[in-house]
Amino acid sequence: MILRLPLYAESCIIIDRFALFWSGAVCLIFCRNRIMSIEKRGMVRCAMSKASAVAVGLIASGAAWSEPGHVDVGPFKVEPTASTQLSYIDNLYRSPEDETSSMEFELTAAMRAFMQSGGTDFEVNAEITQDWYSESSDDDSTDYSVGFSLDQSLTGQQQVSLSCDFSRSHEDRGAGLSQGGAGIGGNDEPVEFETTAFAGSYTLSDFGFVIDRLTLDVSNSEKEYVNFKDVTEIFDTDTFDYGAKLEMDLTGKTSVNIAGNWSDIDYPNPNPKADTASLSAEEFTATVGITWEATGKTTGSISVGYYDREFDDPARPDDDGPRWDASVTWNPKTYTSFTFTSSQTSDGTRGFDVVTTGDYIST
Repeated sequence: MILRLPLYAESCIIIDRFALFWSGAVCLIFCRNRIMSIEKRGMVRCAMSKASAVAVGLIASGAAWSEPGHVDVGPFKVEPTASTQLSYIDNLYRSPEDETSSMEFELTAAMRAFMQSGGTDFEVNAEITQDWYSESSDDDSTDYSVGFSLDQSLTGQQQVSLSCDFSRSHEDRGAGLSQGGAGIGGNDEPVEFETTAFAGSYTLSDFGFVIDRLTLDVSNSEKEYVNFKDVTEIFDTDTFDYGAKLEMDLTGKTSVNIAGNWSDIDYPNPNPKADTASLSAEEFTATVGITWEATGKTTGSISVGYYDREFDDPARPDDDGPRWDASVTWNPKTYTSFTFTSSQTSDGTRGFDVVTTGDYIST
């Protein structure tokens, strides 16, 4: 098992001065470098407390500047954000024996630029996250993403939304494809992958009868692993999703919905080392759900339904079963939130030992 204990965290610091944002990021990186250098001399506890004190002081001063704001750049409003987290991990590699514990420091910087004009909302966003580990610099990682979204109101009842996103991320050692030490167990760095996604939707309000909204959507997502290609490329995927949702408002803060989704999941790279059945499949899901705002501080949604997955290769047996997704968020303060979730869905297998015989996993 792995225990990840956040010792200090601050999230979503939105400030209205670029200088404070970037100076804060540089200061936090400097503090982390000090931690690494002092740690080598056996003074980790002292260095950790100093870094936390500086970070807390920085965040306190940033929060005191103003309410969340933005900077005007031409027609755009730009919001810089930053977040930091310091954690203790008791089993860094998720190993069943010879466990390695480590401190983890995470720094995230993001920028959101948006423009609103009439019935048009346009947004561009970028984010970068750097993780450092006290016990293994090989596991240090840099993840980043960029994207844009466009919401266009056609009439008072019709809206079209488009989005495009690109990200480069990673799987921690001992997780994902290296879970359990199979396939690429013993890898000396995290597995990395890139994801490109396009999505579009059409919403019609006041649909008629007892239906308040009808939403049709389509999306495409491509996932490609970028290292350990000799064993990871067979898990590259190209997925198309098509969905429809009908919503009915019961009150101003509660609505029910019926949704259906069809997915075409393609694994374009066959396994060159074995004669295995393809993991490509089609899946249909149907759900009913409810969304509510119980109080000004509590919101939630629950959906339950059924899925049916049919593999392209008849050598793999089809399967079906129940699925659900529940989420409740409590906001005791404007800057604090707690989210409780539970879900069961189907997903493609990540295990090398079941490439030949496995079909999918429920998560």
